[in-house]
Amino acid sequence: MVGADVLAEATADLLGAVAGAGDALAEWGIGVVVAEPGADTVADSLAQAPDLTLLGSSDRGTSWRVNRTEGVPVSRAWVETDEGDVTVLDMGRSAGRGDVTAAGTLVVAAAEDAAWTATLDGVALERVEDPLGRVAFAVPADGRVAVAFDDTSHRLWWWLGAAALAWAALGAIPLRTRTFKEVRV
Repeated sequence: MVGADVLAEATADLLGAVAGAGDALAEWGIGVVVAEPGADTVADSLAQAPDLTLLGSSDRGTSWRVNRTEGVPVSRAWVETDEGDVTVLDMGRSAGRGDVTAAGTLVVAAAEDAAWTATLDGVALERVEDPLGRVAFAVPADGRVAVAFDDTSHRLWWWLGAAALAWAALGAIPLRTRTFKEVRV
């Protein structure tokens, strides 16, 4: 089972208050669960889940923090060593970096996509297969790890669309026509 199937099962386990469901969500970088206002049955189920800690309620819903059993904070990217140590990377929307102290596996909590790249001290890392279908790279030694999402074709199509829109806007400007001569008497 990979991808959305794992998340669907983890969500069902969480609503059923099954122990360990929080770990399955954390493996996909989900650190907060929100029940929307009026979803009292869902909120009651989440309140019983042992892997969640209540953060509070607002007009946007009730929020719970997902707790990992091993105490590692939930992150979007991390390096797991062969000894079981986890180093969380500082991660933004589409890139992250961090220092690792041992060899292991770099995991990004996103579905496998060729647009993700990773380097160790500037040298490209080799992809490895992840049992959950996430992005994963082999980290052969300690050093500075960097990971980024670079979808060049998307960027190219965005700029081509912007240029076509600018061309259409320029073509929409009305110009004075000179199809007739004014006759003066």
